[in-house]
Amino acid sequence: MVGIDPRAVSRLAVAIGIGLSGLAGGALAPVYAVHPLMGASFVFKAFAIIILGGLGNIAGAAIAALSLGVLESVMGGFLPVVMVDALVFSSMIAMLLVRPQGLFGRGVRV
Repeated sequence: MVGIDPRAVSRLAVAIGIGLSGLAGGALAPVYAVHPLMGASFVFKAFAIIILGGLGNIAGAAIAALSLGVLESVMGGFLPVVMVDALVFSSMIAMLLVRPQGLFGRGVRV
């Protein structure tokens, strides 16, 4: 309708996503062992951050990422590594019980 080709935009979005994931893999390769499942823990934490911040809200996701990073750093000295990973999901569950739409999400009536 307005001259924007949806196929070209979707191809560009996929290309940008592939490029950014390749860049992230290249940045993580010197730190972690390279194998097909090397990013699984990061995907789960990213999922928790998006849910905590509110779906579609970039500012909420940034604040949720900072708060979870600080929480992991502080509690990392007191708890084992496995418990620190579980802390992310327990905080996500607690947030969903208190505020189901996330930190900055808007409630939608169905």
